[in-house]
Amino acid sequence: MIIDYQSFRVKNFEILAAHSYSKSNKLINCEALLPGNKLQAKAIVNIVNLEAIDMKHHTRQRQAIVQCLEKAEGPMSPREILVHARENVDSMGIATVYRNLRLLQEEGQVRELVLPGEGARYEKNEHAHHHHFFCRGCDRVFCVEGCPREFSTMVPRGFILEDHEIVLYGRCQDCLDRSIV
Repeated sequence: MIIDYQSFRVKNFEILAAHSYSKSNKLINCEALLPGNKLQAKAIVNIVNLEAIDMKHHTRQRQAIVQCLEKAEGPMSPREILVHARENVDSMGIATVYRNLRLLQEEGQVRELVLPGEGARYEKNEHAHHHHFFCRGCDRVFCVEGCPREFSTMVPRGFILEDHEIVLYGRCQDCLDRSIV
């Protein structure tokens, strides 16, 4: 028997699900552990149509997306994520990427970055405050560590600064190297 653990959120409850699979990969049983509920700490989840629900496949797809974002040099577009995630799960589609990015965002694991004139990009939400560099040659986005932080002189009188995002534009080293050759 194979046991697979998956953590997910339903409403305001963090649930750890333990999936038990037989040798033929049929889901035998799914136990949901609900933290903080001492009276019913363990619940058996009944699944009517096991063939229609492939939780293991979902988990593999999600893990491929998370691994892709962990290895990235900077924020990635959904298309870039799809290309890299397909190295691990070749049958993944773009709708799966968007659905998982939305769920990861709701859980606070992923941060969305929207650059002016560009589509949304995503990065792991584990970095300290930082900014970005957009390469006009290859359209990749890189993280830039550090921040000038002193913006009080730029804020109009009577206004309150709540947040900021700095995007630098130019050409990355790879694009510069290609243009020299």
